[in-house]
Amino acid sequence: MTIKMQRILIKNFGPISNAEIEIKKTVVLIGDNAIGKSTIIKLISTFLWIEKALFRGTENKWFEKEKRLKNLLLPYHRIENFLKSDSVIEYYGQAYIIKYGDDKISIENQTDNSYQLPQIMYVPAERNFLTYLRTTKDFKLEGALQDFEREHFNAANNLKGTLSLPISGFAIEYNKRHEMLYVKNNNHKIKITEAASGLQSSVPLYLVSDYLAKLVQNNGHDDAMTSGDIRKFQNEINDILNDKNLSEKQKHIAISILSNKFNKKAFINIVEEPEQNLFPVSQMEMTKSLVSICNQNENNKLIISTHSPYVLATINNLILAKKTGKKYPNKVNLKIEKHLWLNPDDVFAGVVREGTVEEIIDKELDMIKMEQIDSVSRLINSDFDFLYQLKTDDDGR
Repeated sequence: MTIKMQRILIKNFGPISNAEIEIKKTVVLIGDNAIGKSTIIKLISTFLWIEKALFRGTENKWFEKEKRLKNLLLPYHRIENFLKSDSVIEYYGQAYIIKYGDDKISIENQTDNSYQLPQIMYVPAERNFLTYLRTTKDFKLEGALQDFEREHFNAANNLKGTLSLPISGFAIEYNKRHEMLYVKNNNHKIKITEAASGLQSSVPLYLVSDYLAKLVQNNGHDDAMTSGDIRKFQNEINDILNDKNLSEKQKHIAISILSNKFNKKAFINIVEEPEQNLFPVSQMEMTKSLVSICNQNENNKLIISTHSPYVLATINNLILAKKTGKKYPNKVNLKIEKHLWLNPDDVFAGVVREGTVEEIIDKELDMIKMEQIDSVSRLINSDFDFLYQLKTDDDGR
């Protein structure tokens, strides 16, 4: 079965003037602050969700209504004000081609039966805020953070025993009575609210990612929905859309909740800054853990925005492990376990700058270009060499 390559084209949207990204199994975007990395992955998240909703049975005309993108869909990620009069967004999916231009959406069906209904999770950079919430009643949340909080709550309540973290021997457990996560290490246990900032950021990320990936794996063993179930599901969606007592935002939430009844076959994990507040070694381990989760299912995807060269270097090592492992599988597996290997054909790596995205995979070597992995070190070393040379010259006089 040939699977069409997913991709998105973005023109004149926020800080992005012209960019095209292939949505491969693993996508990693690196770049400076406020350059457009998160904007891109938020748009990817939005159009993946539209495709999913269409596949579930939402009618095309609901999305094609004028200003639907600006007034309802983009506010989910707080990027509605990035839309310009000449903005163009074209998403080429496995089930649908979805285009935006001239203030409207157009939809075209794909003649492709390879689409696997995904569980889509957007992991926002503000996730460490959730460690201070016991329930959603503590604070009014909206959009992506609200959905992430709901899955964070579900993941914690379904946690059995302890869950080991990919960080320095730490583990977590959940006390339902006190509605509190605890972090454990070397027989010492503290509340997540008392833990270091790196743990407050990484615990929600890893807990939800692990939970949803396992949920999809378990769903994959269930029987597919019958045609009768599908008709019932589509009727329920139409009932929601036609309910005049619900606001557009309430309809969106109701459809998202209803979608949990559908049998999902893939987990798309979209993560802002997995390195947040982590020591470089822990950044490497967190990146490996997210890749491991992605590799559990051939239909899973991992989409990352990052500032960290350590994240990029880790991805590169996993690509090299796959290449070298073809000839030396046992030796490579001892150093980097096979479930972490990345096929270079399944990776899109790009640097975001000056309104565009430059792909940084060396097509000849099938690796990330080395000069892109840690360009800042060259600048630091250049400054050091200059200053040291001045000092050496002065000492020699």
